[in-house]
Amino acid sequence: MIPSTRVVSVVEPPTDTLVSLSEAKAHVRAQDFADDDLYLSGLLVAAEAHLSAPGQWFGRSLARRTLELSVACPAGPEVLPEPPFHEIVEITFDDVAGVSQTLPLADVRKMPWVGDTVAVFPLSGRWPDIGPFGRLRVRYTAGYLAEDERAAPIRQAVLLMVAHWYANREMLVDGRSAPTPMGVEALLNPLRIWGV
Repeated sequence: MIPSTRVVSVVEPPTDTLVSLSEAKAHVRAQDFADDDLYLSGLLVAAEAHLSAPGQWFGRSLARRTLELSVACPAGPEVLPEPPFHEIVEITFDDVAGVSQTLPLADVRKMPWVGDTVAVFPLSGRWPDIGPFGRLRVRYTAGYLAEDERAAPIRQAVLLMVAHWYANREMLVDGRSAPTPMGVEALLNPLRIWGV
């Protein structure tokens, strides 16, 4: 089996959620008691994980996290998936001898790409020679900070999901399934990354 040409993975998950527990408690009107705090915290994590899983339909990072793009045959600018981009942490590659090397960040340029995505490319015009089974790995941080105004629709979508799951704790409600409210898709579609 030939490995995928481009793979993105989460190296370090977010240390916090985009929506706070106190915001979720206020949204579901549970701020007067602490009995459901652990449950609501779990719903927050689940909602954000659902929306920001690499390669899923939304295509964005929610809370700030560290990702790694691994590319088998880099040929030109490499678009960093799951925006919004924050900073490059490091770039490594496997040379023709199969030894892992670090590419100095000063040898790489980043440039705006489509929407709020970013692409990286070597200043020399071509990536280093990579062995037949080697990969280029770009480690970077991406995601919103809680106070970022651009994340307002995302935060609202997370609150809608949490409220829906909080009120409907089972797969079936009145004998039929209870889908996620349509409001989530309506809020997130304008920000969705389409085939980058």
